[in-house]
Amino acid sequence: MSAKTKKLLKEYEDDLFIRYGETTVRGYLGHVRAFLDWLQAKSVELQEVTSKELLAHQGELLVARKKDGKPYSIGYQQNRIAFS
Repeated sequence: MSAKTKKLLKEYEDDLFIRYGETTVRGYLGHVRAFLDWLQAKSVELQEVTSKELLAHQGELLVARKKDGKPYSIGYQQNRIAFS
């Protein structure tokens, strides 16, 4: 993760703590970090993200399965995308 992305993430975290409770902040940051981890695995920097990467991420969420083999709920997928 680049220094610029780390700075943006910290600023986002600080802003969230002003507006929301700790549990909500942890949830939002978890979704954002998961997206940043996904980008890192694809060797894509945040500044380079295009609709192509967003669609690929959404597609992977759609086919992802929980340990029991069931798909993640639409709400879970929506949150992963909305807070990414």
